[in-house]
Amino acid sequence: MNWQKTLLSFVICHLSFSLAEASELTRATISSPDGKNIVTVYQESTDGTIYYKMVRANNLFIDKSYLGMNTNAGDFTKYLNFKGVTSQTIDETYTMRTGKFSSIHNNCNEATLSFAASTGQEMDLIFRVYDDGVAYRYYFKGATKTDFKVTADKSEISIPSFKRCWGQRWTYDYSVTYSEFSWSEACAIEGNDDRLGKGIFAPPMLVESSLGIGYYALLTDAAADRWFSRAPVQASGTTGHFGFVPRGTTSGALDVTTTRPLKTPWRCAIVGRLTDIAVSNLCENLSDPAMLDPTGKNWEWVKPGFSSWDWGGQQGGGLKNRTDFDVAKEYIDFAATMGWKYFTLDEGWSSSTYNGSMENYVKGITQYAKQKGVECWIWNSSGGITGGLDGYRSKLKQFHDWGFVGAKIDFFYDGDTRGVMEKQELLLQAAAENQMMINFHGCPTPTGLRRKWPNFVAVEAVDGNEDYFTGGWNNTGTDPGYNGMLTLMRNVVGPMDYTICE
Repeated sequence: MNWQKTLLSFVICHLSFSLAEASELTRATISSPDGKNIVTVYQESTDGTIYYKMVRANNLFIDKSYLGMNTNAGDFTKYLNFKGVTSQTIDETYTMRTGKFSSIHNNCNEATLSFAASTGQEMDLIFRVYDDGVAYRYYFKGATKTDFKVTADKSEISIPSFKRCWGQRWTYDYSVTYSEFSWSEACAIEGNDDRLGKGIFAPPMLVESSLGIGYYALLTDAAADRWFSRAPVQASGTTGHFGFVPRGTTSGALDVTTTRPLKTPWRCAIVGRLTDIAVSNLCENLSDPAMLDPTGKNWEWVKPGFSSWDWGGQQGGGLKNRTDFDVAKEYIDFAATMGWKYFTLDEGWSSSTYNGSMENYVKGITQYAKQKGVECWIWNSSGGITGGLDGYRSKLKQFHDWGFVGAKIDFFYDGDTRGVMEKQELLLQAAAENQMMINFHGCPTPTGLRRKWPNFVAVEAVDGNEDYFTGGWNNTGTDPGYNGMLTLMRNVVGPMDYTICE
């Protein structure tokens, strides 16, 4: 009878294995141009859920990671009806006015998988696989401008070979340091928004794999435009399991209210050696191509450069009021002596006067700077520029008419919400129409939009040299090791205004 039991056990095990295989339907396989990264998208035949895996150099790097979003138009996480798949190769070269490279090669293989929810509503899942990473996004179809709400993001990136990670706890302006975390430490971290729960990190997050030096991953989102929010990374559950938590329409709720058709931001992992990650342009490659210059000058007026800034010199308390006209002239003279292009006029100008008025004050500064071969930027709080697109146009036109070439806009207190993403992009549009460059401060990290809006030249979103005045490591500023980490994390995803020299 023992042989009968053995045979029965073999049959049962074989049947179970066959059923498990049958329940996993392969929907698409996408490889990187160099063939090293291979992504396979699967669907469970039992409940219609979709997930993917990624093999890198014949090693499983990203294991079973589920996909989909919950919306008011249907549940796009399960019971999905597969409609088909199309594929294409993207191979283009484009130029940039700012950043690490002036010419960028965008080369990947892309697959678009179409699904329908049980409600009949349709969603495309778009995957791109690059030599240096993988990214995916959702395209929700529907009548133009129909109200649409995303209530949860079920997207995942699961790295079972997780060894350790580096990240910063979530805060609205990304102004805290990056630290190293074990898995248990990462899952326990708390940000400054209790609704987000534990394990919440501000993107990007760097993960080291136990597979070797070619298996690091920088987790972030890309192409977050006016139609959706950012999504902090969440560490939770099984070791190496990361999800994304949208920040909502405003700071009042985590649901994102928007419209259809909708292309969500990309969820992406930049992968490879640390040297590969440091030079990656994946966020820009995933962004939309440059808008037409509304001034008709092909963005030639966008000119990056160093700037003196009157904020830092005031923190010792030994100088005059930072908005004093004579002090501003000293900083302009300093920029001219150093051969720098710009001077940035900081907070306080709206209450300053020269020859009887505030307008004479700011015009006097730009005129004096012009005589010295220096051009000027002007600081303003985000809350001080209101009225929607028309109001933004009016304010940026005023700055331009006063002689400024750029605006440094600060304090986006709602952090990653869709409201902030919308305001930032509309400000970029209004600035472009008035031939003005933009530097955002007190804000989220960039996601590649400087490709779409070339006048978007700098972003703070970093714990920078201001710490040399306000405390920080050993009361002398930031930790030198942390400064090194910035090249592998923060500076990868876009321009970084580290201050004090901008």
